[in-house]
Amino acid sequence: MVEYLSLLRKYGNKTMFKIFHGEKSEIISYNDYLKDLRICAYNIESVSGDLKGKHIGIIASSGYEYLVLLGAVIFAKAVAVPINELESEENISFAVRNSDIELLIVEGDCEKYSYENVIIKEKGWFLIDHGNEKELRDFSVEEENDLAIIIYTSGTTSLSKGVALSAKNLFYNIENILPEYYILNRGETVGARVYTNFPFYHIGGILLWLSWSLNGCITCLSADPKAILDDLEKNSIDFAGVTPATFKLWINCLKRGKKERLGGVRHVLSGGAALEPDLIKEFLSNGITVGQFYGQTEIGGVITSNYDMQGHINSLGKAAEQAIGTVK
Repeated sequence: MVEYLSLLRKYGNKTMFKIFHGEKSEIISYNDYLKDLRICAYNIESVSGDLKGKHIGIIASSGYEYLVLLGAVIFAKAVAVPINELESEENISFAVRNSDIELLIVEGDCEKYSYENVIIKEKGWFLIDHGNEKELRDFSVEEENDLAIIIYTSGTTSLSKGVALSAKNLFYNIENILPEYYILNRGETVGARVYTNFPFYHIGGILLWLSWSLNGCITCLSADPKAILDDLEKNSIDFAGVTPATFKLWINCLKRGKKERLGGVRHVLSGGAALEPDLIKEFLSNGITVGQFYGQTEIGGVITSNYDMQGHINSLGKAAEQAIGTVK
């Protein structure tokens, strides 16, 4: 098993996150993140009791605080259930009941949620330093098949389905969610400035979070999701992993000759949907390499990846090894 927490400790005071917020940016080190995880895990345990195996739901906006909640639950050896806050009331209600959630952490008004035998508490309380921390440890080989997370995928013809992923599912073969340049030049990942707007209730966002932090990158996030271009115009990045919709937004900037609004990005990764060849060509013609991932929540992430978009623009790429999860 990957010793994730041990690697975070190794990076220590190096910057782990940079949060863009208008004219200001907040810097968070690997040590800061580890401390926030321990504080949050203690606070959750003080409400829910022994966390081992308990199902903890999260409904909140995606961002740094979401990753604190998610990481605290997972490494306290509870079962995280991240739920898309934009889902229908029916889908949210189904996910809460179907996944046997015991504690639901929400953002904003707790009174809008009411489920029998479910404790509901606002997320802010769990992020406050009340003076205590819980010691966290990596998953052992004996724990690799323990349930770690249940992710609800969008239902196209019915209610969302829950995909149950073990610790092995999450950490198996995730180190390479990087542009090919960094896979070939592994030492340059530490301190590389990377940007994403993938939501962290989605398997894509979760894999980017885990892979990039394992590699010592600086993950850049926008405090305001609508301010992506303004943020990048004021800050520089090395590579990015963005949603297909954002990919198209960036294409429009390139077509208008506004490449400077993309933060000097040199490599872009995308997933979640196929990219049109003409869009890929626009990036390539501007000296920006493109990596395309195809995946599925049920198999724990990436199925294939294509780094040679210039030579094989219509190819799905090469198959990745997988550790398959189960469906609830």
